[in-house]
Amino acid sequence: MNALPALGYTYAVSGRRTEALRVLAELHEVSRLHRVSPADVAAVYTGLGDRNQAFKWLEKAYQARTSMLLFLNMEPKFDSLRKDSRFDDLVRRISRPGVNASNAVFKAVIHLIYFELLQE
Repeated sequence: MNALPALGYTYAVSGRRTEALRVLAELHEVSRLHRVSPADVAAVYTGLGDRNQAFKWLEKAYQARTSMLLFLNMEPKFDSLRKDSRFDDLVRRISRPGVNASNAVFKAVIHLIYFELLQE
């Protein structure tokens, strides 16, 4: 998650709704010129408690094949959505047979380790 969506999520879960909505407006504006991950937008809406918007943006993330969704079932930001049947449906579609999620996760972890080693 980039800094701006992380700030929006933090505002949202801290009860600073006005600031979180301001960040969402800024994300929508930035998205006109740069790529903004739909999963990041979904996280801000999740923090605000707006499940319908969160699932709308998670669906956009799924359609865009956003790699972060490989970690959806482990991401604490989305814990409040887990009891919703739409969450189960999305996880099922991400993990459907023929999609080697474990291989993709393994590659992502290797990349993270590699970049951490470069930082040393």
